[in-house]
Amino acid sequence: MDTQLATSQIRLQNWVAIIRDQKSSGLTIKDYCQEHDLSQNAYYYWLRKSRRAALQATDISFTEVPVTNPAPVYP
Repeated sequence: MDTQLATSQIRLQNWVAIIRDQKSSGLTIKDYCQEHDLSQNAYYYWLRKSRRAALQATDISFTEVPVTNPAPVYP
């Protein structure tokens, strides 16, 4: 495994733990970051990255569902 990729994955895992801790703390992001000496910009950066990673990890696919009894259309 590439060292840079491994480092990025470790950082992501650490930030996911931080994000979960913030959510369970009941504090606002601003207060949590101040209390834990974190940059809000870094928090939001890693929040974005964690959401993207979660979306990529789940293989979301859409399936067309046929309508068997459509509702009437009123003008």
